Amino acid sequence: MEKTPGNGEVTEHITHQLSKLGYQSIKAGKYVEAEASFREILSYDETNNYAMVGLGDALRRQHRDKEAIEYYRNCLELYPENNYALFGIAESYRALKYYQKAIEAWVCYTQIDSKNITVMTRMADIYRKMKNLKRSKEVYEQVLEIDTENIYAIIGLAHVYYDLYLYNISLNYWERILNKQNARVDIRVLTSVGNCYRKLRDFSKSLEFFRKAEKLEAKNFYVLYGIADSYRGLQNFTEAMHYWDLIIAEGHDNQFVLTRAGDTASASGQHDQAKVFYQRVLDMGPDLYATLGLARLEHEGGDHDRSIDLLESLLENHYRNPRLQIGLAMSYCAKNQTKKAFKNLDVYIHQGYGNEEVMALHQNLKESLGHNHD
Repeated sequence: MEKTPGNGEVTEHITHQLSKLGYQSIKAGKYVEAEASFREILSYDETNNYAMVGLGDALRRQHRDKEAIEYYRNCLELYPENNYALFGIAESYRALKYYQKAIEAWVCYTQIDSKNITVMTRMADIYRKMKNLKRSKEVYEQVLEIDTENIYAIIGLAHVYYDLYLYNISLNYWERILNKQNARVDIRVLTSVGNCYRKLRDFSKSLEFFRKAEKLEAKNFYVLYGIADSYRGLQNFTEAMHYWDLIIAEGHDNQFVLTRAGDTASASGQHDQAKVFYQRVLDMGPDLYATLGLARLEHEGGDHDRSIDLLESLLENHYRNPRLQIGLAMSYCAKNQTKKAFKNLDVYIHQGYGNEEVMALHQNLKESLGHNHD
């Protein structure tokens, strides 16, 4: 224990007892009492490193991270290698989403203790949040070199590979976790496995895992969404629509869900119902996919003016979207405005945009105009 010059044995005894009481209070979850104990120590000895860290910890547990950082920083100014202060300040920065500052503190920590697995996984987690997936992957792998079965590193790598769109590799890590859990399976693991299979378009397999998750939490949004989208992928639109309805009934009537419901209704031939869903989306605000879906239905229903109005509303923000350009061209052609359709696609292509479908339509229109100048 550091002693301020002039402190007597009585003061040292008091601070020792208060420090012990403060840390006992933290362990018991009595953070306000802990705060009081550490503040009293600092009134006797303002450079006491145990009290500065303890007060930081007590404040952090109360989610008063900005205040906690002040005391951790004070400690580190006097004791730069205090790993407890480094750990605490990194955790507070993480809670405040000051990720770069958290990383800097963790790096300082690893210079003192390079094999602390808890610190390493926290670092990797933050790198992943910062979208630095390469560095995140490296740190998780370093953890597994120390502890080959570390559950947090395995989960972390599963997430990293998912974010890298490497779903087969992600699946391998999730299955390692499933094998560990045996009978006691976490619903988040089941949905993650389901999502990997869904992204791989193996909808039968994804449905199998979402169904297992449904037995654990029948009203879980991610479970219901996975089942609905798996049925949609299997083109079982009746079951898919049933689950979209369940999701909406649970209050998840956001633009994304309603657009998916509209797509499913449209694919199953329920065009009027699909229009209702798409319009509900647009009533909430602009949405690319709901607008495209509604425009297509209006075009197929013969209301080409409405289709054009909807698609032209997207031009400012979504000009590059090929579905938008194809939809406009088709509606212009339906109104016998083939030249306009061709000209728009011609400009679009010469700007360096377009896909094979756009190119094919452009060529067809060009050939058509060569025989029939309307």
